[in-house]
Amino acid sequence: MDYSKYYLRNYRPEEDGSRTFDETSPYPELPDRPHMPEIVYINPDGEEFVPEPQIVRTPSSEKAKKPFFTRFVINTLIVLVVILSLFVSVDFITDGALVEEVTRLIYDEKPYYAVLELPADTPEEAIVNAETLRMGGSAGYPISYDGKYYCVADLYDNRKDAENSAPPSNAVIYELTVTPPELPDEYAPYLERPHRLYDALKELEAQLLSGEIGTGEAVLQAKQLYETVLIETDELKSMSEDRATRQVLEFVSDYSVALAALESVCDESALRQSYVGDLKYARCQIMFAFAL
Repeated sequence: MDYSKYYLRNYRPEEDGSRTFDETSPYPELPDRPHMPEIVYINPDGEEFVPEPQIVRTPSSEKAKKPFFTRFVINTLIVLVVILSLFVSVDFITDGALVEEVTRLIYDEKPYYAVLELPADTPEEAIVNAETLRMGGSAGYPISYDGKYYCVADLYDNRKDAENSAPPSNAVIYELTVTPPELPDEYAPYLERPHRLYDALKELEAQLLSGEIGTGEAVLQAKQLYETVLIETDELKSMSEDRATRQVLEFVSDYSVALAALESVCDESALRQSYVGDLKYARCQIMFAFAL
């Protein structure tokens, strides 16, 4: 049955009954009134009813989600740019120290910077130059580099300090990196020993130069370092008896070099005129051993 005729019923006449309406026209002419006449809703049973208001909700769509995703991407990029800008700014202010520290944390390696002075053509000439530097309070550690023989005046753990201490004429900044070897897990506690020795000897030098301690006290502290490294060297040799790999043997050999370097600053009868120079020499000897 066709109920369409019940869905739209004629407009209810006004009380005076005056209006114009053409029942044959699908578009009736409404009277010229300032208001619209009341609409009556009739159901299929002929009864009047008041329709309930319906709330139309727009479902979420991909188009509606795009603005949120776009804002998220833009905000993320802004945060990354700000972080990168801060990183670059701090690294610039610290003259590359931040990058060096991040590199060390990522790769477990630590760079050091040696100030090389007095280039010589023969090893004999380099040894003479080294002795002169050492007597004056520098390390005086001779090395061969780039076809020449140089003397290490001092060793630093950041490039800025090395550059500030180097004379502008003939000094060269040489970078060496101490990278821990790939060893079994039980060797892990020993891998930081060269860096700890560097810090300990550097501190002794600073205390001597500031007058905080005298040579006698510095020798006593050096002896304590020597005893510690001696115990660790014996432990490593015992551990390595059944692990005679190349990496293990080289690491134990480096430990033995460190032990010998510390022993040289514990013998008061063999000390030079400048004990600070002796400590610097021992520090260079240790770090070059573990870096090569």
